[in-house]
Amino acid sequence: MSNAPDNKKKHYPDCLGRLHIHYDVEGEEIPGWQFIDAIQAIYDIIDDINKNIFDEKLEYEIVLHPPKRGTFLIDIGMLLGNAWVVMKILETDIAKSYIEGLTGEKPEYWSRDLGQKTRSASDLVSKLVKGFLESTGEKIKEIGISKKLFANAIRGKNKIYEDCLNNKDVKGVGFDKTPYFPIKRKDITKYILEAPQDDEDICKWIVEEKDIIVNSPNWERGGRSWQAVYDNGKKANFKIYDDEFWNHVKNKDINPDIKDRMRVQWARPAGACGNKTYKVLKVITYNDKILGDPLSSEEIDELLGSNVEEHKESSSLDLFSSLSSNIEKGERR
Repeated sequence: MSNAPDNKKKHYPDCLGRLHIHYDVEGEEIPGWQFIDAIQAIYDIIDDINKNIFDEKLEYEIVLHPPKRGTFLIDIGMLLGNAWVVMKILETDIAKSYIEGLTGEKPEYWSRDLGQKTRSASDLVSKLVKGFLESTGEKIKEIGISKKLFANAIRGKNKIYEDCLNNKDVKGVGFDKTPYFPIKRKDITKYILEAPQDDEDICKWIVEEKDIIVNSPNWERGGRSWQAVYDNGKKANFKIYDDEFWNHVKNKDINPDIKDRMRVQWARPAGACGNKTYKVLKVITYNDKILGDPLSSEEIDELLGSNVEEHKESSSLDLFSSLSSNIEKGERR
């Protein structure tokens, strides 16, 4: 979990940074599972920050403060046992992009404030966590945060936001004590990041064209997976990596239906690969509208490299009618 000091009270008692997760809910309560997930997520995020920014030298622990009345506020304090590590890291190149990108302030400003003791080292670490939680996928890419190095932090962040979606009472979330919730429920998917899948780099793929029927789309690129059925009832989770398709979505020139029909060229995991999410490389048709041609073998190799186990030729068999019939039968049951 953390490199917590054995006796917190003897280790820099004034270095108490504060971090807040503030839920916009009525009734001043959230489910126990959501509270536990949030605390575990904070540990995961701080652990990855410690590993990748502070070279695993921070000694820290988080402490909880009693919530105030109104909405539901998780009030987290963070104790640092060796604040000198923060000062040392501020002098390195790694601090320039991460610290300025996540806190909005240059490392030299932090060095000055820490030297003058107007702010504490734990304030900086708390700001890094807050900045990470508040950043969209686009901002994370701009900062240069690696999804491999920060895999646990990304999964922790995603868990906080996914839990908000799973709790229908949450109308929004913020990360300070004010009754202002900048991230509204309708925007939450923008903050869910694409996390690396287990064994993603060593996974072998079978590339093929399939007619699918989508029953759970996601119109925010980089958010959760889509869900679909194919081949008379098989189920699949997938993500779309086709830039042209997302341009169509942005330009609003495709027409969603209750159950969207798509012909796609996708890569599905082969064998016992740990990654169970399919990759849609190309959307060929969407509700009978032609969007593009399948990728060539050369284009597929550029995307997947030597990890293609098999590239199946396209089939002329149209599965839409059998899929639709199968679904309708299932619904009548």
